[in-house]
Amino acid sequence: MDNCTLGIPAQVIAERCRVDIATARRWKSGRSRVPSAAAALISGELGMFSRAWRGWRIVDEEIISPDGWRISRNVPLLHAQLSAYRSEIAHLKKCTELAEQPMPGEASDKIA
Repeated sequence: MDNCTLGIPAQVIAERCRVDIATARRWKSGRSRVPSAAAALISGELGMFSRAWRGWRIVDEEIISPDGWRISRNVPLLHAQLSAYRSEIAHLKKCTELAEQPMPGEASDKIA
């Protein structure tokens, strides 16, 4: 059995690779070798198509970056990144504001 077929039903393999279900079953059983192009489709690893895409993969309806960014047709990557950056900036501002608070005993001479 080829590693790229582990855990993937023959029906899914047949649909992804556009092959007959009998072919997908032969690949899963190890009776036939999985062609490298088919292995790329089955695994979803985009690096098999181009070195520039190493680490990127397709899982279900999403493209996943090497950093774990999940991109779907409905949420562009840039929008997701901006949202994450805005959240991080807000968190850092809050931490900075907390850090700038006077220490106990320091506030008494500043209040007046």
